[in-house]
Formats: sequence, C-alpha cells, structure tokens
Amino acid sequence: MVVSTGLILLAGLSLPEAKAADWSPSPAIFADLYTPDGGAKIYVGTPVDARCASMDMDSLDGNQYPDTIPEDNITWSASRGSFPNGNTGSDVVWQAPDTPSDQANDIWIKVTVDDLPAEKDPPGGGTRDDDPVTDTIYVTAWDAEIEKCDSDWIPTKDGTVEITARVKPTGVNGFMIFSLWGVSSKLGYCTNAGNETGKDLQFENPQDGFLIAGPYNEDAYTVDEEQQFMAVNSATVIVKSYDYGS
Repeated sequence: MVVSTGLILLAGLSLPEAKAADWSPSPAIFADLYTPDGGAKIYVGTPVDARCASMDMDSLDGNQYPDTIPEDNITWSASRGSFPNGNTGSDVVWQAPDTPSDQANDIWIKVTVDDLPAEKDPPGGGTRDDDPVTDTIYVTAWDAEIEKCDSDWIPTKDGTVEITARVKPTGVNGFMIFSLWGVSSKLGYCTNAGNETGKDLQFENPQDGFLIAGPYNEDAYTVDEEQQFMAVNSATVIVKSYDYGS
C-alpha cells in the first residue's frame, strides 16, 4: 500500500514586493524570490528551482553598462539543505534535506544581490555601488510514514485491520490518498472454497472520513462530512480482507 499527499508545491507561484536598495541619486536593485504564498512545503530530498529576478535600473550613463546584475553578484544560502550545482547565480537548484523539518517553515533560503562596484560609477554622476539587498523565504521539508500493521494480524474472510499514515512535522497538513496495489485475486476465500473473484484486500466501503474509489475499493481519499477533500496531519484507514490467503 502506498500513501501520497497533496502537499507538494515545487514551482514559484507569486512575486513578493520589490525591495529597493537606494533610489537617490541612482535607481536600485530588486531582489525578489518567486515563492508560493504562505511558504512552500517540499518533500524531503526534492531538488527545487530557485530563481531571483534582479535588475540594476541605473540609467545615468545610457547604455555604457548592462542593466542586469552579474551572475557572480547573486549568492544563495540556506539554514538546511544544499545547493548541488553551486550557490551563485540568478537561477540555482536548492535540494531539500533528507530529514523532515521539526516544525513548519523552520528552514530559510536567502538570496543576496549586489550590483556593480564603485569603479563602475557613471561619469555623469551618481553611484552604482548600492548596498546589497536580500530576500528570504521560509519553507518546510515534509515526509510521510505508514505504520506497519500488527504483526499478529492474520487475514480472514471479512477480517479488518487499521493502517495509519502521518505527515512530519506535526502541524503540516495535506489531503491523503491511500492506495492498494499488487493485491491478489484468488478464487474463493479459503483454498478455493467459494467462488468470489474480487481483490482479496480492499478498503472497507463505506467508512467515515474517507471517499473510497476504484472498481475494487483500492483508493481511499480523506474527506470531510460533505465528501470534500480534507487536509489532515494523520489518518487511519480500515482495510478489509476477503481471503485467508490474501
């Protein structure tokens, strides 16, 4: 059996308000991270594309110097995880740590943007040596675990067992999908007694807190009383056996 959640947010979805370093006498740098609202929830070990939109808007010198910030002037850091391809440039890969967060949004990722140095000041006045600007987002590395069923449980005809799955860390929720796969379809219910031909293990249907789907009740979705998908931190589903040999 496998369980998945609706937690993953891997792509940048929103643009925070621009932060200006110095608007006088020269315009400034923008250091913006594209990130989902409310922080991102990222599965442990997942590589994530991190992008920074940066531009030097100085124009006193016409086209003498480029408007974009040199890639070497954009650096990244993080409280956990790694940058497998390096931490310099406007577009980098940050890889989530292999262990989950202790609590929601406890991992920070920061980008620091500096612009052209003082020796590149435009001849007409003003300065290009603005103070560096930073932007920080907070993310959660999450994991899910399925408890093993009791070691003394033995399948029987119409027997049941409870299976619990939970998300780490506590306080991070997502709707869950439990799935049964690779299930046998032995004839009957015990050494071919009977003529049942369905799957030998199925989710009990109906059961509170779940929408059971599939021709053999092989999928279970966490739902509320109105049968709408419901985000949870943990859920316990009932599996029913139809064969002693399942």
